Amino acid sequence: MIQIGKGILAWNGSERRSQRDGNIHLGAKTFKEDVCTDFHLNLPLGKYENRKVALYCKVLESRPSGHIGDMFLDIQPTQPQVGELIPLGVGILRVGLVAAWDSSVTASVGIEPEDGRDTLWIDPRILYRLHDQTVGLAVELTDAPCHPVPDIQPTAQGAKSCGGGSIQVCHRDLTEGMRIAPRIESLGDGMFSVSHAFNRGEDVTLRQGEPDADN
Repeated sequence: MIQIGKGILAWNGSERRSQRDGNIHLGAKTFKEDVCTDFHLNLPLGKYENRKVALYCKVLESRPSGHIGDMFLDIQPTQPQVGELIPLGVGILRVGLVAAWDSSVTASVGIEPEDGRDTLWIDPRILYRLHDQTVGLAVELTDAPCHPVPDIQPTAQGAKSCGGGSIQVCHRDLTEGMRIAPRIESLGDGMFSVSHAFNRGEDVTLRQGEPDADN
């Protein structure tokens, strides 16, 4: 194995929203931006790019992830031990640009399976074990078969409450003016309540907002 990078592992939100879960990046900050570290990704990757490889992460620093996890797949982050060597899988190495929340990140790497699927390239349970961890990213050429699709069922388009007023969406993008439809509950005797208080994991409905009456 050849180490090709070091840094705090994360991924662009579009990976989760599309459920591709295929590309990662190494940056200088955690999800809550409370830790910085030296980081690098050796580019170009020359003989490895667009070839079948095995990708591995060795945990160099361990901390709790600041991410809530994937509400649609019911996956929460777990914390690894320092020194763990965690395989990401086997696939065709892809390198691309990334528009990440961490402005220090300029590129992503991922492994595309050979079976043509467009979701679950990497097992998201592995990703959420590595999220916010400082890792060494290593690669090796291989003739081994690509890892199989994870035993996880992809989900349909929708939106779910994360609790505390935030939401996650899947297979759709949030656009300007989009609003959460309120919860309307009957109180009896012709009375009802209207609120945006949703329990964690509860489905919510998104609607395109109407223009204000004064506009």
